[in-house]
Order: sequence, then structure tokens, then C-alpha cells
Amino acid sequence: MRSQIIIDKPRLRSAGTRTRDTVLTFLMWAVYFYLWLPLISLAGWLFGFRLFYDEMIVLGGYQTLTQVIGWYLLTIGLIVSSVVLWSYSNRQRFRGRERRRHSAPVSVETTTAFFNITEADLARLKATHRAVLVWDEAGQLTEIDTGHSSDPLRKFAGSRSRSAPVPAAEAPRSDSPISLSES
Repeated sequence: MRSQIIIDKPRLRSAGTRTRDTVLTFLMWAVYFYLWLPLISLAGWLFGFRLFYDEMIVLGGYQTLTQVIGWYLLTIGLIVSSVVLWSYSNRQRFRGRERRRHSAPVSVETTTAFFNITEADLARLKATHRAVLVWDEAGQLTEIDTGHSSDPLRKFAGSRSRSAPVPAAEAPRSDSPISLSES
């Protein structure tokens, strides 16, 4: 199985995918809110709202509640007990043992091929404490700013939209952003 780098760029998704994701998110929030309604209703009753009174007293909801409260408590108790027992057994079973595997290091050739940069650019990136990578709409790396430029227009200052490209007439210096469109 080949591992892939995941870059979350919602604007690169199709309109149908974005619409589907938005509708599903809305539905899940609606379900989540619906699950909180009994507690919200109880809080409303405590603060004097009529919804709890209408549901529990007028419509006889308290009778159903008294019939199922034991099952609710039993279910909650079983869930809590199973999680506590599972946690305790895993603690006993794996105490003092490190089972995590470390990833194999990635070669310089693999990294330069993936990002389509030179080994000199990669060495410069590794030597910096901060680097900003700029990607185009197609997901291709277009510019790297290591923050060493003396020109404040070339610094990103945390925002990609404020960046200025390196003028083509200017020869790249060792402290200027790496422009990948020229290479």
C-alpha cells in the first residue's frame, strides 16, 4: 500500500463533493442537536420553560421515563464498565512495552522528486527554521520562502495572499525566495 500525503484544499474539490460534505455536516449537527434535546428540555424545565412541563406532565412522558430509566442506567453502567475494564486490561497488558514502529527515513532523491526541487533547494530548506511553501490551484509547489529575504514584500507574514513573486529580471540571491517557475 502506497502512503499519500493529504493536503486539505476544499476549493480543489468538485462542487458536488463540497455540496455533499456540507449537507452531511449539517445533518450530523442536526442529529447531534437532536440527541441533546432531552437535556436541553430538562434544563429548560429547571429554568421555568414550558416544553418540559408539556411533554412530561400534560402528555404523560414521566410514566414512560419511569419505565425505561432502569434500562438507561443499566446501559450507561455497562458502557462505563466496559471502557474502564478495557482500559485497565490494556494498561496491564502493554505496561512498559513500546510497540510503535518508526517510519523509515525518506531519501533525498525521493523528497526532491516529490517536490520537484533541486538538492540545493532541499539543503537550504533543511537549514532554515521556518519555510513557507506556496502551492498553485493544481496542487503544484510554486514558491518557497525561507524568510531570509531582506525585502519585506517577499515575506509572507503568515498570509499566502500577501506574498509577492520574485521579479524575473532580478537574479536570485542566496537569501531570496526560491521561485520554482524559473527552474
